[in-house]
Amino acid sequence: MNDHSMLNSNGKYLLSRMGHRDLLAITDAGFNIPKNVETVDLALLPNIPTIMQVIEAVLLETPIEKVYLAEEIKEQAPEILTAYEEHFKGIPIEFLPHTPDFDDLVGTAKGAIRSGQYGYHAPNCVLKIGCPY
Repeated sequence: MNDHSMLNSNGKYLLSRMGHRDLLAITDAGFNIPKNVETVDLALLPNIPTIMQVIEAVLLETPIEKVYLAEEIKEQAPEILTAYEEHFKGIPIEFLPHTPDFDDLVGTAKGAIRSGQYGYHAPNCVLKIGCPY
């Protein structure tokens, strides 16, 4: 049994199929993920797991090249933005208007992981998968 990285088999399988430059959305519990995007739903209870807990698990599995966030995070969830900046030191972060640009970007993702995050507007992210070598 795996004891040091993501334990959820569906999440691990999704990440194992990600290639360089593929997009992965990590969303809160209420985000409307488009039907065409493969989704791993980890939401268990309000704020379990949080988006940051999901990010920590993803970072154990795959390299990240770029992060996309909704512009609104700066005003609506600055503490989440600070956490992103800490988790993704040295990785470029690009801000997009939530509607339609960020929402449209989620629609092009290869997959999405839904967290149990509650209580913030625009805490979601899209990660561009990097290359491990």
